[in-house]
Amino acid sequence: MTDLLPKEYSVCLPKALIQGACARTKPFGLTISTTVPSPIAETLALMLLVATLACVVVRPGGWPEAVFAVPAAVLLLVLGVLPVSQAVAEVRILAPTFVFLAAVLGMVVFAWAVALLFQYTDSVVEAHRASHPTAAAVSLTPAQILVPLPGGDVK
Repeated sequence: MTDLLPKEYSVCLPKALIQGACARTKPFGLTISTTVPSPIAETLALMLLVATLACVVVRPGGWPEAVFAVPAAVLLLVLGVLPVSQAVAEVRILAPTFVFLAAVLGMVVFAWAVALLFQYTDSVVEAHRASHPTAAAVSLTPAQILVPLPGGDVK
């Protein structure tokens, strides 16, 4: 069965994993302990998770989510509930996902800006049609579209 797993995951035998007596290796050569934290540490982590989620949903003061999540994560690290090495390992493993999600968010912002530009252009065309009711076809030059924009003195 261990032949089916990649080498970086087959450090421990299944029996040793069940007993929690060994560590398993993750990508990037990082070793992560398989021991379970104490019930107090788990309870503290769960309480911080619930409090963070409640603050994110309610958003007191309109503050961003990071204002609540980052201090909770730092508190877990400072109190030793989560080892720093394990946190760094998880960040390294999840870094490609973070980069992908940031790129998707960037594309969403770009698409939103383009949609605003099209909406503005449509309003300029509609205003031109309203001021020239006899014109059958509207033909606007870039200068006619960009001049109403702030700093759009195009000639």
